[in-house]
Amino acid sequence: MRQLLILLILVVSAFSANYYVATTGDNGDPGTSGEPWLTITYAETQVSAGDTVFIAAGNYAETVTIDVSGSSGSRIVFVGVGTVTLKNIILNSADYITVNNIGIGNGTLAGGYPPGAALFYSDQPSDYVLITGCLVNGYNDEGVDGIIITGSHCRIESTTLKNYADNGGFGGSGTNGIMLGYYLTNVALASTCNSIVNCTMDSMVNPDAAIYFWGDSITISGNTIRNISETDNAIQHVDVFQTYTDNPAPGTTRLLIQKNYVHDVSGQLGFFNNVTDQTSDEWVFVNNIFYNIGMPIKTYGSDDPITNVKFYNNLFYKVGYMYCVPPQAYDETPCSQTSGSRFPIQMGTGTTGEIINNAFIECGDLTGIYYTDLTALGWYSFYGTWTHDYNYAGRGSAGSYAGKGTDFTNGEAHEVNGGDPKFTNEGGLDFHILTTSPLKDVANTLASYATDKDGYDRPFGSAFDIGPYEYRNSKVGNVWLKTQY
Repeated sequence: MRQLLILLILVVSAFSANYYVATTGDNGDPGTSGEPWLTITYAETQVSAGDTVFIAAGNYAETVTIDVSGSSGSRIVFVGVGTVTLKNIILNSADYITVNNIGIGNGTLAGGYPPGAALFYSDQPSDYVLITGCLVNGYNDEGVDGIIITGSHCRIESTTLKNYADNGGFGGSGTNGIMLGYYLTNVALASTCNSIVNCTMDSMVNPDAAIYFWGDSITISGNTIRNISETDNAIQHVDVFQTYTDNPAPGTTRLLIQKNYVHDVSGQLGFFNNVTDQTSDEWVFVNNIFYNIGMPIKTYGSDDPITNVKFYNNLFYKVGYMYCVPPQAYDETPCSQTSGSRFPIQMGTGTTGEIINNAFIECGDLTGIYYTDLTALGWYSFYGTWTHDYNYAGRGSAGSYAGKGTDFTNGEAHEVNGGDPKFTNEGGLDFHILTTSPLKDVANTLASYATDKDGYDRPFGSAFDIGPYEYRNSKVGNVWLKTQY
């Protein structure tokens, strides 16, 4: 048996090959390390399942279309060696493809993109695609999206999308950062098991959305999304997370958004329009930090509910402090100083779900500039049928951590209403908690979500802690240790 296994390994290896591309190469050469090919496009025509293409450092002014597939256990891999930049990549029914350490889109290679194009785009459904360690870099080419994935079992990890300016890569109405599980025109595609993990999205001006998603079993985990702003009069608002159901767009079921750090967004945290196909499958937001975000996470209106949505152990800090985004109001009416609500969570009537173990700090308009009833702000709207308990709310350091008024104290048996949350370094945005924190050991046990944002087990003490971090009593450098009391 052992000899047969070795033989099978040797046979598989014999049909796998390594090829090389360099800006100094020639497509008439054999594609070896000593005699590389000149273009990635030519390399794509020569590879088959199990092959790897090593791309030497340099700028490749190419649009690379991949229409060959690998297989399970024999992926086709395109990997950059050093700093590699190309124009864009199109997948055409190409399965089991890995793109690793490649720069896609760059100011030095700008120009020539038609409206609706993307820097990385699945032109036809492509499954089991892995984008890892890449840089998707924007520039002034209006109407160009970042990454569009059409297919299932695809994963974007450890990839950075950045530097998209007004009327640039993500600028202008209808452009987006990542579109996950995207559907083709007039084709309802039931994508499944797609994920965005440990990515960074930075410095975007006027995107339609940072992340769009559709399909079943979606995971958005461990990402940093920051510095998203709106200046364009033509756009109502920018969104961090967005989806909708509008034929042929499929519904979104079994959504997990966890362990993300989203901060400094002048637009809206989330916007979900016509999501009736979401059915009763869970949408779960757990162990996230949402900091300094102008507008809430919400559905389109009171008649657009989500069923079975869960918010567990999140931190909402300075979320929902504005009703409209200058210079244009969210609802296309003049911005009013006395109308509208500013809450971090605002779902439509009929929404069902749970809001458990969250911390709400300095949320809503606490200055009274737009809304004078300060006791009614800072938590979430009471539309829908919620199970809500074990939450903290306070007005932040500027308001001496005073608690909320009657809207917060409506029916929570285990609330923590005000008081200094005792973060490790609130000014430095380190939201781990100290041993004297009122958030410690007072939250509800959630057996299905028994780890914190750092990946440590909950509980560490006698009970879960409120917020994304479980208390740890020792830290070396940037690492929190699992030590004992």
